[in-house]
Amino acid sequence: MDQERIIFILDYLSRYTDENKAVTIKDIQHHLANVCNLSRVNDVTIRRDLDRLTSAGNHIVKYRGEHNTAYYALIDKGFSFNEIRFIVDSISINKFLSAYQKQKLIKKFEGMCSDTEIRQLISRIVLNERCPSTLDLLENLDKIHRLIGERRKIAVRYNNDMRTVSGRELHAALMIDTPYHKWFPRMCEYGFAEGIDFNSDKNVRVQIEGSRSVSREVTDHQLTIDMAKELCMIQRTEIGKRCREYFLNLEKQWNSPDAVMARALQIADQKLELAKQQNGSLIETTAVQAKQIEEMKPKATYCDMVLQSAGLMPITTIAKDYGKSAKWLNKWLHEHGIQYKLGKVWLLYQKYADRGYVKSKTFTVLDENGDSIAKPNTQWTQRGRMFIYEQLKKEGILPLIEQDDS
Repeated sequence: MDQERIIFILDYLSRYTDENKAVTIKDIQHHLANVCNLSRVNDVTIRRDLDRLTSAGNHIVKYRGEHNTAYYALIDKGFSFNEIRFIVDSISINKFLSAYQKQKLIKKFEGMCSDTEIRQLISRIVLNERCPSTLDLLENLDKIHRLIGERRKIAVRYNNDMRTVSGRELHAALMIDTPYHKWFPRMCEYGFAEGIDFNSDKNVRVQIEGSRSVSREVTDHQLTIDMAKELCMIQRTEIGKRCREYFLNLEKQWNSPDAVMARALQIADQKLELAKQQNGSLIETTAVQAKQIEEMKPKATYCDMVLQSAGLMPITTIAKDYGKSAKWLNKWLHEHGIQYKLGKVWLLYQKYADRGYVKSKTFTVLDENGDSIAKPNTQWTQRGRMFIYEQLKKEGILPLIEQDDS
């Protein structure tokens, strides 16, 4: 009986008292007798019950009024009236809650207010039916908070100028109860086409089954941002709305002047790097060609020198081109069957005699007695000089001008 009476008193104080209104012991006795059917509750019992409620943590204030009458009021009911009014106003103007949901929520705050305060709250409540019945914020609120708590993200892949997201990651972020392998084909029935709106993507996933790790191939899909936005909208949930807003903000950032300029600079850098690589290859090729040309220069210079020379040349001069003596070159030509010696004169074998390689000149000299003596002398033409060059080259013997500096 005592506990029931105390509950009745607390409920009465909650409903009929506040910071601006209080009741007397007689008011409480009248309420207990007429509403709660508890008669004959004396003043001492009620004062003791009020002390018990105060000791239990309820903020019951007592003050004296006219004729020294004691007044009691329950204040600080968890929320101040202004705080409750702010919460109720927020609920009232929320566009995602139906009128029924608003009434249901606001009703729960009435137990924290006095009747006077309740009348003030009711006068401020605005109820309308803006929210579609299928968008149940309260049912999805727990999912939304779990999503935020898990910090679940949807990664965006960038391939050149194409941005895609994983179908499985979007499915998880939307917190769809239907398994992905059933949900995605159903979504494709809205007109999405592979190769245009999405591409299949197979990968291996390691998952724990019992006490062992098992690798399984799973099918995922890379979705365009446009498809991802439409899928979010199709779900008609608060989470879908938030995910769609995420993609809209992503597009806004992607198309911002700074982002466009950054991508343009990145493309320019890539092209510049490619040009550098191509130029590097070209420079390397040019260097090889220059080296080859440089290696060919001595030969061209020697040939040019021969072609630019006129007249006949003695074997001594030709031998000097190779850093050799006339004796060495004559011997080499003889050993290779090109010439032979008749007396003191070198003559070509018949095989080479008619090719215009040499010409003979006769010089007149005086002997020791002062008599004139005619002596023949074989000299090489420029054609013969080139012939000697080709023969020596076959043996790896090059003129000094074609030999390496080392």
